[in-house]
Amino acid sequence: MIEQRPLAELANDRRFPPDPQFSLVYAALQAGNSQGCYWRANTWSSCWDQANNVLYLASNRRLDQAEFNQHWLQTVVPAMPARQVIKLRLLGNSQLELDHVLKPYQAQPSSSYFFADQGHAVSQPQLPSQFELKQLNAEVLRLPSAQPILQEIRWMWPSLERFLTNGLGLAIQVEQTLVAWCTAEYVSSQRCGLGIETLEAYQQQGLGYALATAMIVACRQHGLQVHWECSSKNLASYRLAQKLGLQAQAGLINYGLVWL
Repeated sequence: MIEQRPLAELANDRRFPPDPQFSLVYAALQAGNSQGCYWRANTWSSCWDQANNVLYLASNRRLDQAEFNQHWLQTVVPAMPARQVIKLRLLGNSQLELDHVLKPYQAQPSSSYFFADQGHAVSQPQLPSQFELKQLNAEVLRLPSAQPILQEIRWMWPSLERFLTNGLGLAIQVEQTLVAWCTAEYVSSQRCGLGIETLEAYQQQGLGYALATAMIVACRQHGLQVHWECSSKNLASYRLAQKLGLQAQAGLINYGLVWL
């Protein structure tokens, strides 16, 4: 039988092994700064991270295939997000038993890197005079160029108000245009994931490094340890994480499910 259970009960579910990335997500869910659901069945447990459209699956013994397929078809497929991508992230020993579920969705195995700030000294570079570092407050987010940032915040947070109260973010502004931004994601009392973006016309100018460095400093001032995730195919993000002195953590096996 598949039961949706309160998120608080997941902390006592022994099927979920220790994992640095999932613990970041779950801490944010517990804090009310992300949205998701938790289900428990006879042979597996799952947690739906609504922010990034990820279903985490944990199983400590052979899956009941029919039961999981019911969960997949009745719960996951109808929740297909507007971004047309759902990821299945596998915890424990379940990764060898899902081919029959994934095949119709042209799922491609993928991997990602997960980094953590270990408190190494960072040197914040001086921005050229035409660039201004701005805090992402209500006033800045009213600029017309803030629409992509607002969209990202609404994906990652239960509401804009929650972000303004419990989150933090920085942007680089040129005149009245926000050209790069870094936002807090998966925020709990001690940890924070970062999301970062630079408009294409302003890439390769060191803005990402300057922005991420400033954000790391801001997070430390709030008592938050920074975390950073990127696809193994995103070499620019990987190199930036290394340049920032972030330390790679154990990764997860991922299946990116692309809905056509």
